[in-house]
Amino acid sequence: MTPHLLLRIAMRAAAVLLVGACALALAQEGADPPGRVGRMTLAEGAISFAAAGSSDWANIQPNRPLTRGDRLWLDRASRGELHVGGTALRLGALTNLEILALDDQSTELNLTQGTLNIRVRDIVPGERYEIGTPNLAVAITQPGEYRIDVDPARDTTHVSVFSGLSTLYGENRETLSLASEQNLVFSGRNLAQATPAGPIRRDGLDQWAQERDRQADQSTAARYVSQEVIGYQQLDTYGEWRNDPAWGPVWVPRVSVADWAPYRYGHWRWIAPWGWTWIDDAPWGFAPFHYGRWTYAGARWAWVPGPRLARPSYAPALVAFVGGNVNSGPNWRIAVGAGQPGVAWFPLGPGDMWRPGFRASRGYISNVNRTMIASPSPARRYANQQQPGAMTAVSVDDFGRTRPSQGYQRVPDAELAGARVVEPPPVPGRNAPGARERLVPARALPPINALKQPAPAARAQRFVPRGDSPHQDLDENLQGRHGQGHRRER
Repeated sequence: MTPHLLLRIAMRAAAVLLVGACALALAQEGADPPGRVGRMTLAEGAISFAAAGSSDWANIQPNRPLTRGDRLWLDRASRGELHVGGTALRLGALTNLEILALDDQSTELNLTQGTLNIRVRDIVPGERYEIGTPNLAVAITQPGEYRIDVDPARDTTHVSVFSGLSTLYGENRETLSLASEQNLVFSGRNLAQATPAGPIRRDGLDQWAQERDRQADQSTAARYVSQEVIGYQQLDTYGEWRNDPAWGPVWVPRVSVADWAPYRYGHWRWIAPWGWTWIDDAPWGFAPFHYGRWTYAGARWAWVPGPRLARPSYAPALVAFVGGNVNSGPNWRIAVGAGQPGVAWFPLGPGDMWRPGFRASRGYISNVNRTMIASPSPARRYANQQQPGAMTAVSVDDFGRTRPSQGYQRVPDAELAGARVVEPPPVPGRNAPGARERLVPARALPPINALKQPAPAARAQRFVPRGDSPHQDLDENLQGRHGQGHRRER
């Protein structure tokens, strides 16, 4: 196992207690949040989720971003698809997975049982993909297709490399390279007990993963949107692409609600370290609400993805909040309905700069805004602020607690005339709406054994330090004991 994974597993208990406080402290100190998140793109069966720092399990929300510390459980007869940028992770039934790290440079996972199929599209210099199991750690070093099966009853980990190259780590400085069309079953924790698993084959989960990859690669959306944009795979099914004379390729969703507008049908949640995060109701509601901009053209809203970037950065919500003439309370409040204090926002348009509600570096803000297209009308500070129907408002009591589609209220014209763009609402108090997620209780809970973590080694220094590469080739290390390594069955 690599030092990175062992240290993260050893510190898991402390991290659960400190994650909330640390995230807030980092935001206050100006530390940048990650530009990448995960998202459950497809969920079939009973899939449960526990947020970082929480022991409460709930049904997975497809459009809720996943980040460090989050955990997933897939029950019997279930399977799911998780995307981290352009990397696709398919999980089989009876699988328990924890996200140990997820940022711009690293994706580190802990698989305690079950099946994980991974397709890594690209690896940039300095980027890490590591999966820890009770027996070993797998570091993916080349783009390719991989599979890891953990059987806690037999205390084994089966690693298959359909294509690509990986390095396996044991707990006593052992390392082993596993290349394309090779697979081994390991017991123990030092890679010594390795057994060839026969010709490498793909089962139903692997074939499903291949078909999902084929559909995504051949989609119309892939022509216009970076495949690192999470959620582009759903766009073709729920809308159509058009060419706008001002902005180029735009995507128009098919909606049946007369008063539909971006960021109206969904809800807000406080998710550290980004703060207020939009979670949309629509099955396609991820990519268009965390990347790009929105424009109103031809009596319809259209999503403008902007320039196709190799590594676009995630944003919690690309909106501007407005404050009005309410004399009491924070300046982000605006009068709604019968004059009660409310919170209002509108979608950013092309040329609009997104400004986070937390302290961040110029580099971070610049990265998130790289998809911003320069507006041909620079005199218009915010393209959608005066657009009829663009503004969505809810009462302060409803904000972050109920869905805006249920509590959406009209903002009086007088308030709109005096409205000004302000910073997002403040951090919620312990008992405030949005402070705790109120999710639907899980249909299925993971068994206690699945949640138990393997005991880490006493000293991380016993493991291979980063930069040290005493790799042993599969043939050199194993053929003397097991004969020829197995390759794909022809």
